[in-house]
Amino acid sequence: SLYVLLKTLTDPDRNIRLATVRSLYKIRQASTASSLAIQLFEETDREIRDGILDVLAVLRKGGDLRGLQKVLYSDGEENLRVKAAFVLGIIREERAIPILAGGLGDSSMRVRAEICGSLSMYRGRFVTETLMQTVKKDGDVYVRTAALYGLLGMKEKKMMIPLFDILA
Repeated sequence: SLYVLLKTLTDPDRNIRLATVRSLYKIRQASTASSLAIQLFEETDREIRDGILDVLAVLRKGGDLRGLQKVLYSDGEENLRVKAAFVLGIIREERAIPILAGGLGDSSMRVRAEICGSLSMYRGRFVTETLMQTVKKDGDVYVRTAALYGLLGMKEKKMMIPLFDILA
């Protein structure tokens, strides 16, 4: 049945695509992540995009990240951009890091804060530098706090002195 569902994922009828996404959520088969991610890139319906993000979240797989990137960077729905940032964090694929960092220019403080939380799921110099720059430069206290919590959650002792310098 999985083959049939993957075929109906691109059906012209919105209701069929929605039913397919709901079925794939129930099945939770990791091998569907790639097809779902491709469909996320093409999908125009808000409810279906939301459903695809839910499936990718429970699978903890991103497939082709272009769909998640498109939602994070340009979706008109703030809640979907927040969810895309969340999914990019929990999939823990290194190739998601530059996508997340690129989303820090979003106009929504909720999206930027979720990006900080997602970045804290990764390790590395680029991630810590990105979060440090956010703590220093973001104009919103909520986002700076999210970046700070992300840094603290990483438990890197070498960050204490730079954080103290910012505080001072």
